[in-house]
Amino acid sequence: MYYSLKTPITIEKMVPKNIYVKRLKAVYDKMHEKKIHALYLSKPENIFYLTGKSAGNVLLTREKASLFAPPFFLKEYEKHYGVRNYPLKLFEHRRGQLKNIFTKLRCKKVAVDDLKFNQIIQEAKKISQLSDLILDVRSTKTKYELNLMGKAGKLAYKAMRYSQKIVGGGFKELEAVGLIQSKLYGWGSEKPSFGGGMLLSSPPFSADIHAQPMNRRICSGPVVVDLGAVVGGYYSDMTRTFKLGRLTKLQTDVVESVKNIQAEVVDNIYPGVKAGDVHEHAVKLISKHGFDFYHRIGHGVGLEIHENPRFTMESGHTLDVNTVFTIEPGVYLPQKFGVRFEDTYVMGRKKPKKLTK
Repeated sequence: MYYSLKTPITIEKMVPKNIYVKRLKAVYDKMHEKKIHALYLSKPENIFYLTGKSAGNVLLTREKASLFAPPFFLKEYEKHYGVRNYPLKLFEHRRGQLKNIFTKLRCKKVAVDDLKFNQIIQEAKKISQLSDLILDVRSTKTKYELNLMGKAGKLAYKAMRYSQKIVGGGFKELEAVGLIQSKLYGWGSEKPSFGGGMLLSSPPFSADIHAQPMNRRICSGPVVVDLGAVVGGYYSDMTRTFKLGRLTKLQTDVVESVKNIQAEVVDNIYPGVKAGDVHEHAVKLISKHGFDFYHRIGHGVGLEIHENPRFTMESGHTLDVNTVFTIEPGVYLPQKFGVRFEDTYVMGRKKPKKLTK
């Protein structure tokens, strides 16, 4: 059961005991499976996943799991790091120490989540390889993570209902975004789901897939609103196309078609299905309706708005139980208008369950 919006939540109190021990074990199991002897992590989302804070870097070897953080953060998070059974050994991060650390490693290869350290690793006479194994571990969500994402989904849905009122209020696009985003913050969202903030666009500019809100009145026709919320670091993502004013027959037909396509795609998703097959099925459906499809049918969601599983034709990812993803078909008619519907889902034991409701 997911938390309702009326439930007061203190994130720190929700964190299960030994959560980092379990996550670390899962990463080590994946390292063993892929025969990786050392893994160096620097991306904030990966650090947060294994440590509970996003400061510093993590090095995992067969001998030990280490967190290197600047002295300020070691002091600032002392109570957090100092809990019983905290699985990482803490070290003060000092300038120039990376090469020395890599040199002393008892293996020839170092897997990394970011190649920006490649030169340092090569100077230490090691070979680096880019690995996303931690993304594979992160793609299966625990009950704790689903609780947070359920709340993020409810916040997005609440904001979307508010958006429907705002869209018809005679506002400029940028004004509307400011009002909606302000409500999201007030309701508890930690930040926007996207780097540039939510998307809101009306014809003809809504034909641009990533159309940014403009300093102009919201025009009649299909109005695309794409937003999300973040709770405890976990994201939700949702898009609706609202009918403003009297729509043409073409506009009405496209809106209804995209709604139906989303429903049909979701109806054909089951545990273990390949993400690539879902995308291919969506492309065929949209083509059957007489339109081209210009982006992926969905994406994984978690500590990042876009993560595994990846929905591409070549993707080897599967939609397993407790993976979280979006389904977002869209039709875009250049210089006319665009239509998109999107929801965030968690894969259940038999079929997907919607989180943005």
